[in-house]
Amino acid sequence: MNVKEALEVKKQLRECIEMFPDQSIGIITANLPQMKYLEEELNRIRYTDPVISEYWERWEQNDIEYPLLTNLERVQGHERDIIIVSTVYAPDEKVSNLTDKRLVYQRFPLINSKHGHRRLNVLFTRAKNRLILVTSLFPGDIDVDSGAQNRGKKVLRDYIEYASGAPQVNVDFDDNAIVEADSDLS
Repeated sequence: MNVKEALEVKKQLRECIEMFPDQSIGIITANLPQMKYLEEELNRIRYTDPVISEYWERWEQNDIEYPLLTNLERVQGHERDIIIVSTVYAPDEKVSNLTDKRLVYQRFPLINSKHGHRRLNVLFTRAKNRLILVTSLFPGDIDVDSGAQNRGKKVLRDYIEYASGAPQVNVDFDDNAIVEADSDLS
């Protein structure tokens, strides 16, 4: 679980509700414990925060666009106008505080699986209009050399880099050209 990310997810949820009240919202976490923690938090604030409460009530009758809270394993088939993603993974604060180096264990269970890159592709394509990435990781925290055969870690690292505003390439395509993607993010 990552409590700091959960707090930021709640903040982003409220801001999205205020800015885009007519858009459906989904929250996707990288694992089940983070999803369950957020579920408890959202159930608690849902009845104490009038903005969130009114939003939930307004969408309650819409089975297709009802506010979504799920994890990476269960997201396929779901879409919302806005998706907020919590990656959950973070540096080990105890070790990092002692050494002034960020220690990130390279254990990303579903992402390190054989089809982890496909799971991430599904995850990052659930938003119709806007995707908000809440993460405690920097691209350099993910060691792709130690998992050269693991495309999932590379896709995660590349997406965090892309989302952080790192250098991007703008390409003008010939309208008639057929272009094949050269990476999972293209």
